[in-house]
Amino acid sequence: MIVALGDAALDLFVAPDLEAIEGSDVGGAVRVLPGGSAANFAVWVARLGARSALIGAVGDDYAGTFMGADLASEGVLSHLRRVPAPTAVIAVLVDGRGERTMITDRGAATHFAPAMLEPQMLPPGCHLHLPAYSLFVEPLGAAAIEAAARARAGGGTVAVDTSSVGPLRVFGKKRFLGLLDDLEPDLLFANHAEAAFLSGVEDPEAGSLILRRYAPLVLWKLGADGVLARGERVAREPGLIVPTLDSTGAGDAFAAAFTVAHRSGAPLETALARANRLAAAVVRHIGARPRLEWDLEEEN
Repeated sequence: MIVALGDAALDLFVAPDLEAIEGSDVGGAVRVLPGGSAANFAVWVARLGARSALIGAVGDDYAGTFMGADLASEGVLSHLRRVPAPTAVIAVLVDGRGERTMITDRGAATHFAPAMLEPQMLPPGCHLHLPAYSLFVEPLGAAAIEAAARARAGGGTVAVDTSSVGPLRVFGKKRFLGLLDDLEPDLLFANHAEAAFLSGVEDPEAGSLILRRYAPLVLWKLGADGVLARGERVAREPGLIVPTLDSTGAGDAFAAAFTVAHRSGAPLETALARANRLAAAVVRHIGARPRLEWDLEEEN
């Protein structure tokens, strides 16, 4: 079982056709879609054929009901607890290059507390995926740390995705690295900005060596330039050059594809290639979970 702990949210996508005109209006695409980093990861894991579960909190509102129904329709085992706060909503502003700026109201998502954890949520031998978003605020952060301890006690493994460099800077480099020391993740995902901030080094070769102090396997994602993996051995997978419509959720999809392949025993290079290919497919569409027709066994 692959379990994610963290946000389930509604994503409000806004992609104007032209530069916004103050005091007037322009055309564009506006969509309301299910999202949240942990939920995105869990959905992609299920779509890729692995057993998947999500631990988190939503509001006792229509949006919370919608999020639970969406996860069920995707085949994700939902451990969503209802709390007296609005379900998380994220406004995603997409520019002409496909890059996104997010305005986040995490609401109920941050209210999941350690006391809400139940034994069946983390079955023996499970893999726990923790977006760094789940570590930045309380009581969710304490629940994430407790969940990691329970997963390890049951013979499971833990991964941390560093999520976003802006919140990392606010949270603090020293403080976050201290959390990694305590969590001792088996796997660390980070894009270039996040990894360079945490390692203090722009060069992926040198920086990933520094970060390996915190996890036996470090994946330094380089976008279109691919990914560098540093574990017992070093592997580098080239990137795929594709037109980017919306980069939202690409990192969650990458992490899901790598995790499913790696846990199934696929060679490191194969797992990296599958992760790159899914992330490249996601950025060609609006939304974090586009419906795709593709075959994991195809060659790149």
